Amino acid sequence: MLRKIFHYELRDLGRKFGLLYGVLLGLCAVTSVYTLIRGNAAGGGGIADTVFMVVFLISIVAMCTAMGIITLFLPLDRYCKQLFSNQGYLIHTLPVKPWQQVAGRGLAALIFQVLSTLAIVVSIAVLVVPGMIGSWNEIRQDLLAELRILFSGTVHGLNLPFPVFLALVALAVLIVLVNLILMLMACLTLGHTVGRCKSLITAVSVIALLELEGNLYGLIVPSFTILPANDGVSFQYLGTSPVRAALGMLLIVAFSALYFCAAEYLLRKHLNLK
Repeated sequence: MLRKIFHYELRDLGRKFGLLYGVLLGLCAVTSVYTLIRGNAAGGGGIADTVFMVVFLISIVAMCTAMGIITLFLPLDRYCKQLFSNQGYLIHTLPVKPWQQVAGRGLAALIFQVLSTLAIVVSIAVLVVPGMIGSWNEIRQDLLAELRILFSGTVHGLNLPFPVFLALVALAVLIVLVNLILMLMACLTLGHTVGRCKSLITAVSVIALLELEGNLYGLIVPSFTILPANDGVSFQYLGTSPVRAALGMLLIVAFSALYFCAAEYLLRKHLNLK
């Protein structure tokens, strides 16, 4: 049933997010094509063209911001409606275990966080790259040269090749996203299980957990930074020790497991009551 829940969430969320991705890509494509047309026109653009570009750029920024918010909260809204409202009465008749509900819906939410990020990156590329067509070969060569230097460097203080460091950073970002999604699911489940003051209990629990987790993480992992080294090739890691940084990530993983168990327990209790 986990596979079915996951597939169901991907299909339904994909329909909604596919429309958002299409609108964002369309806005960027129209803006890019219009820029190329007016750039090639004699005399360039006037005030009307400038206003048009400003309006489209503001729309693109607003769309990207809205997509980030919707990507986080739409799966959670579906989670609440399908498990705690009359809209999801059929869900309670299916042989789906509570942990499968949490895992399947949480994984779908994580995947669309990644897809939305990729959609924004691709949209920006559609907006920017066509304007570089005239000097693309030169830009490509410079970019490849910089990337070769970047990925051949090391991070002093961690003694890691830069590609490995980037992979660890990407893994850390995924862990933080999972942590945030599971925290919100656990707090929403708590609020709906109590039955009264749902929004207040959810908000207070989110704020309290964010404060607790942030303070504990700050005790383990003080601030750190990555700066270019003097040789222009490698990087310098300044701040806490790698061991403490790893312990900080383990703390976030532990909190994520706690949120998952809490959501599963509360959801099981809610389903039993149903």
